[in-house]
Amino acid sequence: MSDTNNNSSEFKEEQDNLVHVEKRIKRISQAAEDEVKKYEAELDGFMIFDYDDHARMITMKKDLNNYNRQVDEYHQIMDSPYFGHFDMAEDEGPLQTFYVGKEALMDPVTAELIIIDWRTPMGNTYYNKNQKSFTVHGIKYELMLRRAVDISNGSLKAVKTEYDAYNLSLEGDIIDEFLISVLKDKRRNNKLTDIIRTIQGNQNDIIRKPLDENFVVQGCAGSGKTMILLHRLSYIAFNYPGMNFERVFILTPNENFNLQINELSESLGLDKINRMTVGAFYAYMIRTIAGTDSVVVNNKRVLKINVSANDLKSEKLLNQELLKRVYSQDYYNELISEYHIHAKEAAETIKRSGVLDLTNSRGFNVISFEEINYKVFSTLINALTGIKNNNNKVIDQMKDAEERLIAVKKRLEKLKKKIVTDEMNLKSAREMLHSELVSKIYELKNKSTEYRELLDFREVELRDLTTKREILTSQINDIESTLNLISEEYDNLCDYDYIVATSNSATELVKQRCASVIQELMDLHAQLESLAFYNFAKKRRINDAIKVKYEEYVSSVKATIEEYRVEKTLEVDVYKNENISPLDKTISDINIQIRQLTNEDKALSSKIEVYQACRALLDKESYPNILESLNASYLYHVEDDVIEYDNVFKSYMKTKTELDSSNDTEELLLAEIENCKKSLLTQDEVDEIDEALSEVKKFDARSIDEEWETKLKDLYKQYKQRYSTKQVYRHKLYLKMLLCSLYYEPINYSTYLNIDEAQDFAYTEFMVLKDVLGSKAVFNLYGDVNQSIYEYKGISDWDILQDITENNIYLLNENYRNTTQITEFCNEEFDADITAIGLTGEDVVRTDFDDAIKRLRGIVKDDPDTKAAIIYRRGLEGLDFALKKQNLSCSFNSISEYGISVITVEEAKGLEFGAVVVVDNYMTLNEQYVSNTRALDNLIITTLVNASFSDGEAIVE
Repeated sequence: MSDTNNNSSEFKEEQDNLVHVEKRIKRISQAAEDEVKKYEAELDGFMIFDYDDHARMITMKKDLNNYNRQVDEYHQIMDSPYFGHFDMAEDEGPLQTFYVGKEALMDPVTAELIIIDWRTPMGNTYYNKNQKSFTVHGIKYELMLRRAVDISNGSLKAVKTEYDAYNLSLEGDIIDEFLISVLKDKRRNNKLTDIIRTIQGNQNDIIRKPLDENFVVQGCAGSGKTMILLHRLSYIAFNYPGMNFERVFILTPNENFNLQINELSESLGLDKINRMTVGAFYAYMIRTIAGTDSVVVNNKRVLKINVSANDLKSEKLLNQELLKRVYSQDYYNELISEYHIHAKEAAETIKRSGVLDLTNSRGFNVISFEEINYKVFSTLINALTGIKNNNNKVIDQMKDAEERLIAVKKRLEKLKKKIVTDEMNLKSAREMLHSELVSKIYELKNKSTEYRELLDFREVELRDLTTKREILTSQINDIESTLNLISEEYDNLCDYDYIVATSNSATELVKQRCASVIQELMDLHAQLESLAFYNFAKKRRINDAIKVKYEEYVSSVKATIEEYRVEKTLEVDVYKNENISPLDKTISDINIQIRQLTNEDKALSSKIEVYQACRALLDKESYPNILESLNASYLYHVEDDVIEYDNVFKSYMKTKTELDSSNDTEELLLAEIENCKKSLLTQDEVDEIDEALSEVKKFDARSIDEEWETKLKDLYKQYKQRYSTKQVYRHKLYLKMLLCSLYYEPINYSTYLNIDEAQDFAYTEFMVLKDVLGSKAVFNLYGDVNQSIYEYKGISDWDILQDITENNIYLLNENYRNTTQITEFCNEEFDADITAIGLTGEDVVRTDFDDAIKRLRGIVKDDPDTKAAIIYRRGLEGLDFALKKQNLSCSFNSISEYGISVITVEEAKGLEFGAVVVVDNYMTLNEQYVSNTRALDNLIITTLVNASFSDGEAIVE
């Protein structure tokens, strides 16, 4: 029972819980916002001076984007942070509170989960409505409280207590007011939304089935089959993050259905999963398994079995008996049988030709085979063309070798003459270089002696100048020391008592320059001390005189200090500018000269060492490769000196190398010509290979595909159906995929196939899919045999697929889509037994066409957000004219998010609308059932008077 009383204790408790959770979310959101402000402030005016600054800026921008994303996520979570709350008592442990939501939320500081993800093992316990004891990750729990909550825009809307241990009750009913209130809220949104909040126990069991389980979900209209499919994949994506989702597929009935589930799929994190129509999947599989078997046409490489699912036409207007034959098991078996007969006959022909012995003898190992398929075809084509190409190459190789041999012999004659001349030139160059090296070594040694003598003279001169500078520096330091002391002792120097009692350079200066006034003060102090203690008048006169004299003393000291400062500062400047600076310049110049002399002397020594090394090489060998033999560091000094010798040496070595190479080439060419003669095919062997190639090419994929298309054309003629090569139909793709399943090898990796509206497949289509995908494929099928709308194919009993589904069939008989009135109407009309969840709405109306359109127009006018549809059987003629007479604004054969869409039954598959008008002319019971159950709230049924029906035919372009 839904608790919407805002004053109830349950509601107040959950409101407090929500406030507590929201505070925690706001706290971590605020922390993220603070980080955003910090990074924005740091990036504002950030200056880049080097590579490290640039790298730092990139890192900061990346961090800023991450924090901005977190802030957005936290704000989104605040709208509806969770939908369930339950308390569990851990075995011999404390009571724990859990909030379950669409996604987990962790406190980044404490690493504590604030909200748990519905797909986790702990989240699973929330959906087990008939159980109160659980074991999660090896820990036993006892359920104490479970509540469903409805939170929207950050506010608590409703609460339902499903279990309270104190009341010892456990509710697990599918129908309850809380569920109805949530579903009503979802119906206000024209877009599909997730059912995470409302997943029921039986739906949850299917969602969490083992990953590798094959099964069928047989569910009535509105039972949530598509929702279960998507949420199961969301559960798998969450719990198996290492899974290769490029091999997971969702097959949908049409593109309209794809568009309807697109946004929901992305919100559930399924954007990496392949979602496509059946026709698109067939084309994809054909391209996948035949992807390497291609041919160049008009300078463009295309598959030999070329397919496209673009502009796929509906089969509804084709001859139904034709389609029944195409999809029949008899036709399926007939094609397979003919293929194998053809493949075996071709294999026998090849074996009888005896060409296999030739291929194996030539290094192409062709394994034993009973019939030809793509692997055998490729092996044979490669072997036979390889042998033939190799033989042609041998012929060309032998001709080329003979021509090159003639040229080599001519070249040998020229090289033998040239080597004699090159050796004479090299001998002359060697003698000249040796003489030059001896002369340069003598010259460099003399120059080195001169440098060393000049260096000794400069070093003596440097020592003298350095001593002189040290004396001057000492004098300056003494003066500056006294000036510093005067500055530090300035106040003390004005104190007569301090001057008399202290002796340092500053006090001595004052004593010397203020001697007379100091003496007078001393005399006055002596007179004062000699007076009798009672002679007050004279003492006062002397004290007054001392004060006057003291002021004179202070003025004299200040003047003396200032005079000394000016005098000595000028003296220091003179020392520095007129004595020290010139000395420093001279010392610097001498140091530069000493470094230059030292470096030049080292350079001379290095050159001498290099030239001696070169001479040693010449003494050791007759014709040494000097530049190759010398240490790399020597080359810089000697390269220009030996360049002439080196050029002559290289010319000689080049001639010698060419002569040796030409001799070797002559021997190799003679051997090559002899080997070519031994490996050439005989003419009989060439003829044998050509005949075998002709037979094998008959089993090229293009040839077989053309044969199958010819057979299909004949079948069209048989049923008086016009055929167009350009028109693309699902049965054409199915037949090409059947051919691929026979000709190519199946996929050898795990594929996870999820098929919605699986009842609309032919049994033979499932057989082909199983053969193409191989034994590792997992099939999860979702459908309703009562919604099979194709007379020429479809599944009426899931038991026939037990080889695929392993008899795992799960039934869903609860309708969460339609109102009770629509569900009960369908139960009565179609002798069904579907459980309605309790949503109420308008009664089902059966009326004439004009009134039906009037009612639909009124519904859309009252609520412009209503998504409405008029559903009819493809082939019905007169409907477009009738709608024009009504002047009804609508989208014909297309889906409009708002307003009225006019669509066929197959286009309406998997979709839902607020209001539906069903034009039931010529509809089968299943088509009526599908059409009626597309309506959420308003179902209007009508029959168009004077309408006709055309089964149509393929359009010839």
